[in-house]
Amino acid sequence: MCGDIKYTDRQGKYLGDAADARMNEIFADLPRIREVRHSYFYGTQEEHIGECRELLERYPDQVDLNEVMIMYELERSGDAAELLARTEELLGKYPGRYRLQKIRADIYRKNGEEDRARELYNEILAVSNDGMVNLEIREILVNE
Repeated sequence: MCGDIKYTDRQGKYLGDAADARMNEIFADLPRIREVRHSYFYGTQEEHIGECRELLERYPDQVDLNEVMIMYELERSGDAAELLARTEELLGKYPGRYRLQKIRADIYRKNGEEDRARELYNEILAVSNDGMVNLEIREILVNE
């Protein structure tokens, strides 16, 4: 339950009745995780952050939940060094995750390291196929 939601959801459909109780619990939590993940995009993070914390206790390596929590803490002036360390640790597990790469650049930007952030944003744009991440980065670069 640390990887991609769509993949996990697909596996649940393939397993069907062959899934054990733990797997069924994970599959039942997928809509909640998806809702927490989408809360960032719909501006409803505040109302879902308690649920995010609860789910993170059960699935501490779930990447979507970790991203939401780091973005939430970053927006509320969380400790940049601690957030960067958590992000780097997650990037070690999920190196091709463009949202995480953007979060890392956001942390540098919030910490006043504009040049480093801009460099990272441009690196992401050169390879990313994540339309939402690319759009967010372009908006940041245009508004600087």
